[in-house]
Amino acid sequence: MSRELLESLRQHQAEELTSTQLVRELIRHNTWHLPAGLMEGSPTPLIANAGGENWLSLFTDPDQIQAFTSKNPQSVEFTMEMRGLFVFSSLQDGLTGVNIDPESEHAIHYRSEQFEFLRSMADGMILDEVLAGTLELPDAFDRFKTFQHFQLPMRVVDGRQQLMLAPDNQGRKLAAVFTTKDAAENFSDKVSEELTFTPEFQSMDGKSLFERLSMMTDLEGIVFNCKGPGSPRAVAIQFAQVVLQN
Repeated sequence: MSRELLESLRQHQAEELTSTQLVRELIRHNTWHLPAGLMEGSPTPLIANAGGENWLSLFTDPDQIQAFTSKNPQSVEFTMEMRGLFVFSSLQDGLTGVNIDPESEHAIHYRSEQFEFLRSMADGMILDEVLAGTLELPDAFDRFKTFQHFQLPMRVVDGRQQLMLAPDNQGRKLAAVFTTKDAAENFSDKVSEELTFTPEFQSMDGKSLFERLSMMTDLEGIVFNCKGPGSPRAVAIQFAQVVLQN
C-alpha cells in the first residue's frame, strides 16, 4: 500500500481528514487488488454473499488479500488490478456494499446508499484527468456531456440568481464550473472568507450545462475547479460547442 493512502486512512480514523477528502484519496489510489475468477471466460471480481448480502472486497495490496483469505477461506483464482478511478466509477447498485482491507486495523466500508456519491466523485475526477491531459479516453466528450453532477456557483443580485465567475487577473469573463463536491466546497470557503457571503450551487448535467454556457455570448471561457484540489483547468468557451457536437 502506498504510504500516502495508509496515512490518509489513519488520519480519517483520527478525524483529521474529512470523509470527502478520504474518498478522493481512495479514488486516486492507482492499484486496487480485487479477488477474481472466470465467468463465461471473462475475468470477474468475486462477490462475497453472506446472509443475503453481496459485498465486494477491495484490497490495497496483496498482503491484505492474504490476511483476509487466511481468516475467511475463499477460492481466489487470481486477482485483478484496477485504478481507483474505474473501480469507484463502476460500482453496481446490486451490491450491498464495498469492504476495504476488511481484516486490517484501518478497515472501512461503504454501503450501496453511498454509491451515488462515490461514483460522482470518481466520474468527476476522471473528467479532471482528461482536462489535465493525463488520461485519454475514446468517449471523453460523451463523458462530459452525460456527467450528472457539475456544480455552478450562484449569487443573488437585485433579487435574481446570477452565475459567478472564476477569478481572473486579466479581467476576462470565465465561468466557474466544478466537477466534484470538494472542489465546490473549496470555492465556497474562499468566497466566504473574501466576500463575506456563501454562494449557492446549482447541480447540472453536462448537456444542459454546455447548452447554457454556449448561449452566454459574453463568456470568454470556462475554468474547472478554480480553487482546487489540484490545478485549475481553463478552456475556451468554444469547448462547450465541441462537447455538444461530439
